[in-house]
Amino acid sequence: MIGHPAVRHWYDTHPVRPGRATVDDPAVLKLLDKVAPGVAVSDLGGGNGLNLLLGDDLVLRVHKPFISRTRLVGERELRQKLADQGLRVGVPAGDGLVRCGPRWAELERFVPTEYLEPDLAWLFAAIGRLHRVLATVPGGPVRPKIVTLASPQTLRRWLTTNRAAGHPGAVPELDPILRELAQRWIPTDRLPHQLVHGDPHPDNVLLSLDHKPLYLDFGSIMSAPRVFDLSYALAHVLIRLGQPRDEIPTAVRAYEESAGWRLTAPERAALIPYAASVPLYYDICDWGDGGPFRDVSTWLLRLPAQLLVKARPSETRSIRR
Repeated sequence: MIGHPAVRHWYDTHPVRPGRATVDDPAVLKLLDKVAPGVAVSDLGGGNGLNLLLGDDLVLRVHKPFISRTRLVGERELRQKLADQGLRVGVPAGDGLVRCGPRWAELERFVPTEYLEPDLAWLFAAIGRLHRVLATVPGGPVRPKIVTLASPQTLRRWLTTNRAAGHPGAVPELDPILRELAQRWIPTDRLPHQLVHGDPHPDNVLLSLDHKPLYLDFGSIMSAPRVFDLSYALAHVLIRLGQPRDEIPTAVRAYEESAGWRLTAPERAALIPYAASVPLYYDICDWGDGGPFRDVSTWLLRLPAQLLVKARPSETRSIRR
């Protein structure tokens, strides 16, 4: 694992679901006795922390040990702001954060959901709606310790480090992909920035019972190129479902209509290479539970350049406010 030292420590010492507490952890059991004695408990899953449904209306979230209180306070304040503007999020419950052994924990309101097959256009439209609100929110939480946006230069540096350490995943097949990625890469300073979700995959953007998007897991929210959220979502849908090339332009239009602005020409050029960087990030950091994902990156970088038509000058302005 490459990245922040605190994160590396926990990934090195917890190779299976690293740093995630378990429901039978003594500190978790003690906290459950305090906040929900005698209440039925079920594990909702999730990789960034332990998420327990308490009865029918509360969720106890026990975060990983390297997540700071300052970061979590900022996330809670942001979620409340989003809820106040009509978005469906897990609204904080209770008085605030509590300790759970070496971790911080919190309560939030449970929002029931319906099952939704991953759909790229729906997911992009949901991200557009979230971006439209996030663009109005000043500031935000402190930067997270895990940031999944990595440039080709950063990925190359990590790959070199892995090779020096004899990592079995540092295969030669990654070299030509990284070279092509570097040729297609759009520097971040050419792209519009704002607060973005940072982890908008189909398990974090769900469908609530009132048929509105439900946004979960704000542990990666940060200021970054807004197109990165679209690239990240695209990569995850491809990893799960295959290669819906024809759906990508439709999904981009769905985002633009929902957000109220058009992607700029540099954003359109960045969408595919930024999406290709995500599977490479997982492979180089050894996060691939299902094996190497580099084939997804290769497929993305082979898409025709005309797939996303460049924005005309008039299209860089807002289309709806």
